[in-house]
Amino acid sequence: MQILYAHLCDHAFLSLDGKPNLIGLLHSVNAPALPVQVDRLVVAFAVKAVGLEIDHPQEILLSLLDADGERLMETVVTVSFTAPKEVGWIIKPFFVTVDRLILPHAGPYEFVIRAGDERMTMPLEVFLTEPPVQLISL
Repeated sequence: MQILYAHLCDHAFLSLDGKPNLIGLLHSVNAPALPVQVDRLVVAFAVKAVGLEIDHPQEILLSLLDADGERLMETVVTVSFTAPKEVGWIIKPFFVTVDRLILPHAGPYEFVIRAGDERMTMPLEVFLTEPPVQLISL
């Protein structure tokens, strides 16, 4: 299998004609306090399967690692690819929604996708920022 792309975003969906639509691409989170909770994050990626990968169950592994390599999250998705025999390949998009993700500290994190022998990473940086200014009306 070949991972063609991988992105972190706020929302992802397929249009009526099958095109992936990714909204709110991100690579960082601004946190006024730690730990920070990311209410919703979507890991969007596409995989190309060819030959013997088609019509046989395949595993795709998604992990989240912190800067020390500690695994904070991991999920395995078992998928099957179907393609016309005369074509011999298929590209399939995937959207994995992660709700209420807790990131305990500032600094770099990394989402890792493994599909067969392929590996792709997506960085996510948490920045500790000043809380927003509170506006007071007179």
